[in-house]
Amino acid sequence: MTDCQTGSTGKASWLVADSVSRPPGLPTYSHGCDCQPPSAGIKMKNLLRLAFAMLALGLLSPALAGPDIARVALEQYAESLGLSRDDIAEVEVTDHYRTRHNGVEHVWLRQRIDGLPVALGLTNVNIGTGGRIWSINSRFAASALDRTNAREPSLSARQALARYAELRRLEFDDSVIRARSEDGERHIYHGGSLADGDIPVQLAWLEHEGRLHLVWDMAVDERGRPDWFNAFIDAHSGELLKAVNWTQESGYRVFAKPLEHPGEGPDTLVMSPADPQASPLGWHDTGSNQYTDTRGNNVWAQEDTAANNSGGRRPDGGAELLFDFPIDLNSQQPPAYENFAITNLFYWNNILHDVLWHYGFDEPAGNFQVNNFGLGGLGNDQVMADAQDGSSTNNANFSTPPDGQRPRMQMFIWTAPGGNPAQLVITEPESSAGNWNVTGATWGAAIGDPGTSGGLELVSDGSSNPDQGCSALLGFTPGNIALVRRGSCEFGLKALLAEQAGAGAVIIVNNDGGNGTISMGIGEFGSQVTIPVAMIGDQSGSSIISNLNDETAGTLIRAGSQQLNRDSDLDAGVIAHEYGHGLSIRLTGGPSTSSCLFGQEQAGEGWSDFLGLWITAKASDLEDQPRGIGSYLIFQENIPGATIRPAPYIRDMSINPLTYDRVRTAGPGGVSIPHGVGTVYNTILWDLYWNLVNRYGFDEDFYTGSGGNNILMQLVVDSLKLQPCGPTFVSNRDAMLLADQIAYAGANQCEIWEAFARRGVGVNASDGGSSSNISGIAEDFTLPEACELPQLIPGLDLKIEATIAGDPVESPVAVGDQIDHLVTIENTGNVDLVQLELTSGFDPALDCNRPLDQTLEAAGAISCTATVEVSQDKIDAGQAIVRQVTVTAPDPTASHGDDLLARAINVIQVEEAAPALSLLKRVSPQAFAGAGDVLSYSFVLENTGNVSLDQIELDDPMLGGLVACPQDRLAPGESMTCGPLKYTVSSNDLAAGSIVNEAAISARAPSGEATSASDAVIARDDDVYADRFEEDA
Repeated sequence: MTDCQTGSTGKASWLVADSVSRPPGLPTYSHGCDCQPPSAGIKMKNLLRLAFAMLALGLLSPALAGPDIARVALEQYAESLGLSRDDIAEVEVTDHYRTRHNGVEHVWLRQRIDGLPVALGLTNVNIGTGGRIWSINSRFAASALDRTNAREPSLSARQALARYAELRRLEFDDSVIRARSEDGERHIYHGGSLADGDIPVQLAWLEHEGRLHLVWDMAVDERGRPDWFNAFIDAHSGELLKAVNWTQESGYRVFAKPLEHPGEGPDTLVMSPADPQASPLGWHDTGSNQYTDTRGNNVWAQEDTAANNSGGRRPDGGAELLFDFPIDLNSQQPPAYENFAITNLFYWNNILHDVLWHYGFDEPAGNFQVNNFGLGGLGNDQVMADAQDGSSTNNANFSTPPDGQRPRMQMFIWTAPGGNPAQLVITEPESSAGNWNVTGATWGAAIGDPGTSGGLELVSDGSSNPDQGCSALLGFTPGNIALVRRGSCEFGLKALLAEQAGAGAVIIVNNDGGNGTISMGIGEFGSQVTIPVAMIGDQSGSSIISNLNDETAGTLIRAGSQQLNRDSDLDAGVIAHEYGHGLSIRLTGGPSTSSCLFGQEQAGEGWSDFLGLWITAKASDLEDQPRGIGSYLIFQENIPGATIRPAPYIRDMSINPLTYDRVRTAGPGGVSIPHGVGTVYNTILWDLYWNLVNRYGFDEDFYTGSGGNNILMQLVVDSLKLQPCGPTFVSNRDAMLLADQIAYAGANQCEIWEAFARRGVGVNASDGGSSSNISGIAEDFTLPEACELPQLIPGLDLKIEATIAGDPVESPVAVGDQIDHLVTIENTGNVDLVQLELTSGFDPALDCNRPLDQTLEAAGAISCTATVEVSQDKIDAGQAIVRQVTVTAPDPTASHGDDLLARAINVIQVEEAAPALSLLKRVSPQAFAGAGDVLSYSFVLENTGNVSLDQIELDDPMLGGLVACPQDRLAPGESMTCGPLKYTVSSNDLAAGSIVNEAAISARAPSGEATSASDAVIARDDDVYADRFEEDA
């Protein structure tokens, strides 16, 4: 950009950058300037002063061009937008147009920082007639200069394209070449094997996880696919930070993530949600078949109302793959919205597939796909998801055979309990006003419509627990609705005593600390009760009681319209729960075994509950918020923590008191097997969830985020792979700790221990020796000593990277290749390390950028380099180039001299041995005239292979057998000449008219493999013929 004041190239705040036409994805760039000419009669400074004055009135001079007005407005409102002058110092206009019918000018400005555009960093200013500013909407990055990383890229543009091809599993070869460059930071590449058209690539900044990352911004119209992605590859790490698909190829009307069920929000139309890495062909393409219905590579979803598992009807989205089917939950029974239900089931199965792929439930780990793209594992095992299955009601299930066989998910309709939900409707006081869900008793009078109305009154029987109403009530007001706390006596007795005191209805307040309700037994006295009776959750009831006064009145009512059944296909938590069985079964014991979750202690239901809660978690969730399973399907979605489990999931042990000992007593009289046992296990996981979210925060990116929620999912998936067949709570705890050591260098050991120990799986807990011996369980709440002290976490890591000319080594290597090795020693802990010792097999030795005997600070690193040239000896020996490095340091947290140790090994294969040998035989002169003529024979031997050859022998029977040569060993490409040897023409030769002479050579490669070659010449009395003849000079 040319500075109009100086005429030099530099930054300017108020210069207009015209838009130029470029290929899609390549942003426009500023060129030249659009300044007021000196003859305009007004200086820019004065113009801005006038503009600011008019801006205070919401007007700007219509004499100003729209982009000028937009810049003035941005300058004026920068502070209120959270922007500094540096943030808006480099601004360019990307678009400027006027809407015809209302005259509004729309100006789009792009932020530039340090000479580069900020991708998606746009501000739009909407200007009315007369220069009025209607609105300013900014996506500029605040404090941008302070948050950028290195300005010079570590990866070239072509390397970034290669990385994109790798991530998207696209072909990338020498046909992808640079067509032209505008400068060193903006290029156009021929698409070649990668794209159907040219690929614009430019350096830019992208705001990601609190920083501005230097990225290669590219637009790739993928060859042979409908996808056209604007992708942003980190110019240092090669990570795909963001990708926007310009092709809106599919749409699904669903209850989208992270909604758990319809009670949490409305249905929406979601466009193109397939993850480009986990599902590179989208959700409807297997590579060999493309579908327009609810079939694809990851799941086939269909109805199975006939309960025959034969593949029922599927909705069709047409060529546009638009699955936009209506639903009305206020009037429709599930069969009426079958298309929507199947679509929702298809959507959530694919979401779960794509999300879990990023955590390692991928092709080699046995995930569910038709086509595994050659990445390992067995294919043809997509999920067969049956919606509104007719074989049962009020349930759901998932069957998981070994890898390569299709699992089946069956989702059932849940029947309504009869009528609309019963409610206590309170209109005043305002603090208690609302429709409070209650559960009616199966005895007493039915809760009807218009219901029972009256003042709300807390009972008192004069005892030490007066509000439990277990004796005759004192001073109760006849006609009121009695509020009675649960406890000390039968429900039926409480209700009967309230009725005898004149109550018009009874509401019993639960006492479980949560907000669930139970089915109240009739007991000895319930049959005598003739008024309506209901139970309200503890939290709701206690809230009403705390605000109770003489004005509080309500109506106990159940609306008269028939309640509609519900469909588990709409409950993402239940869908995820069932999918979780496939996850835990495929990973425990390996993909080819489906029988390793056995015994009374197996926690399969717990992992499934965890996946259901995790995938529907939200940033707004609170630690003290109870979460249940299946609340929508039991018609209690408005009751916090309502659940089909023994307790809601919450860290508060007064609400969820479950510990490991409850597994010991599982079965009749205790928690159920397996669901109750699973509840105990997921109680631990949910405690751990909050430990990690509280430490690292919550990341709404379920796929590749870095929050505590993401870390725990990684630990869960990894621990499933690490645990033994037939796991127990103790063995899974140990697998979780090991997973953390491997993935996070043990950074979360104490968070894990705290969650397990507080629920009884502490250091000294015993699982009784197997998953089938629950009677031998002994719980323990002991934490490791290290977790009881201020947490110091040592960590040492080591890695080796090998490159040739800056590119990663692609084996095999050849003679002469220069391999650059980079060894990085990292302190991955939070405590300094000293006295590092490095042992390596590098020759030449490693050269490090700092002395190893100095302190290596927490999170610090040391880099060491060495270069090796591939020698012929390596090729001859067929030996891989192996470089092993070990580094140790005293463990600063250990009291008995233990060392931290990290070891890394790098293996580079050399090219395969290919011994070969050639022989060229020469004769001179070319012809003979008579007996006694002398012919001279010479031999050229050449090693045409890639390994050295020795034990070379040349045999020419006509010339006397073995021929002496100057050496018996040849290096690759080396040759030698043997001879000449003389031969005198005989009368017999003259009579025969020709002399046929053949020679042969043999040699051995270093591996012992023999190789040979031969050559022959035929001499006649007038000429010489040879297959590979050369005449001597």
